[in-house]
Amino acid sequence: MVIYFNNSLVREEDAFISVFDHGLLYGVFAFETLRVYSKKPFLLSKHLKRLEEILTKLNISFKIAYDDFFSKISKLLKVNRLSNAIIRITVTAGKAPLNLQKKYTEPNLLIFIKALPSYLNNIFFKGKEIFLLNTRKFDYSCLTYYKTSNFLNSVLAYQETQTLAKEGIFLTKDGFLAEGIVSNLFFVINKVLYTPSLKLGIVKGITREMVFSLAQELGIEIREGFYKPDILEKADEIFITNSVIGIVPVYKYNNRDLKTVLSSRIYKKYQECILKNSFF
Repeated sequence: MVIYFNNSLVREEDAFISVFDHGLLYGVFAFETLRVYSKKPFLLSKHLKRLEEILTKLNISFKIAYDDFFSKISKLLKVNRLSNAIIRITVTAGKAPLNLQKKYTEPNLLIFIKALPSYLNNIFFKGKEIFLLNTRKFDYSCLTYYKTSNFLNSVLAYQETQTLAKEGIFLTKDGFLAEGIVSNLFFVINKVLYTPSLKLGIVKGITREMVFSLAQELGIEIREGFYKPDILEKADEIFITNSVIGIVPVYKYNNRDLKTVLSSRIYKKYQECILKNSFF
């Protein structure tokens, strides 16, 4: 594949960063992952806004311009001959002396592109399995809302899973439902939509935010809170979300068949937004 490295298109095998990049040495970098549908990056402005927020927290000086990123992604699609793809935008702190820094002024930009894997075809109708992880969610910090290099929690959790057919669900150290390895969690009880609170230190998912807006538009009551895992035994529906898979239902949990009544309604509205490439 051809990727973007700073302001140049390069083959992925020719892209290198310095061993003194503080993204490598101290984990000072952030990223966003999004989907491209029919050559249009979906919710790009939302992802760039979240990226800008975390870069500001990390004190990485980097100009975020929607038109510039749209142009770069369009060029990547063209040169790689793709219409539908997964895009990952990564900004590292850049090369700096071998000690901690207060500010980074020469960051590196990498934009990766990946063809859609076959498992994503009709994934809503295939669904996913979920299970409760033994690996606990790391304690809350100001960075847990965002996508940063501190991904070790998910790496350790994925080693429990080792299959794309299943998604592990984190519990906090206090035993509350948190989020999936790479997803946000929702469930339905008596026509009310529930999801773990951001106060638990989970990622502020772009698709999670979208589900809130779509549910409100559909007149579906939604509640955030602190929930123990046994509440899932009462769930009529369970589904997970992220920007790559979209909205994916869990058809069975602990050998109990689940419905997809509300999740199907939300999914339909979600697909309409994709077709219009719009989100309120």
